[in-house]
Amino acid sequence: MLEIRVNKIDGDYFFTLINADIKETAEYYFSMPDVDSIDILSGGNNENEFTKYTPQHIYRADPEEIKKFDLYHNIRLIYKVEYKSPLPNGTNEIVNSCGLCRI
Repeated sequence: MLEIRVNKIDGDYFFTLINADIKETAEYYFSMPDVDSIDILSGGNNENEFTKYTPQHIYRADPEEIKKFDLYHNIRLIYKVEYKSPLPNGTNEIVNSCGLCRI
């Protein structure tokens, strides 16, 4: 179960709960052309003995960004990885993004 905030292009937004994984959520909401992004408020975490993975934000990539970096997926996910013990350089969390799906 994900608790999300769906942000529309016109600045409006709404909060909802959805019983789906992150990809299914993105496919459902981004099929609507007026949806700009989705903030993941809770749910979707994945944890093991070394790391904790937390999805944070789903958004439509800018067409210029897609062309510049030759991206296949136009829907992207921002996520945070927290390490239970710090990496050799002392880092214990990383925020990154990846392609999620193509709509």
